[in-house]
Amino acid sequence: MMIKLSVLYSQLAIFSADMAEPYNDWSDGHLAQGFSWRRNSVSFAVPSDISDIDVTIREVSKLKAEHEADRVIVVPLEIGGGRGAEFGNVVETTPVLLADGIYSVCFELFLDAGRSSGRAEISITPGECDVAILVADAGIRIPSVLLMDAEAAR
Repeated sequence: MMIKLSVLYSQLAIFSADMAEPYNDWSDGHLAQGFSWRRNSVSFAVPSDISDIDVTIREVSKLKAEHEADRVIVVPLEIGGGRGAEFGNVVETTPVLLADGIYSVCFELFLDAGRSSGRAEISITPGECDVAILVADAGIRIPSVLLMDAEAAR
């Protein structure tokens, strides 16, 4: 699935569609590591100079990150409630048809020179994964311990 999306508040989110408060709050630590995570919701930071992004979302049998990406982050995501997932910004989302279960989500960000737009690829694989920042651009600072404790944005 290919989506052209406006980037709002420098983030893109994917979450279980049954969540009442699906978006995550961001601490300074979350911003530094490039994502804000809860078991059923993850928001990925996008540089503030990117206003539009082309996103490809695909379900794959095995995660294989493209290390040509400027930023690669892998996290688990639990989908529940029988309604699948949603992906988008804080105003507009698109349904992602997923059965209930635990998935590995790989977020790959490709930054263009001149940067008012960019490209992202999100690969979703059934099964749990370890959280990892595989590739970090200059906007990411990898902490010794990743923050896995976001609160719901209110």
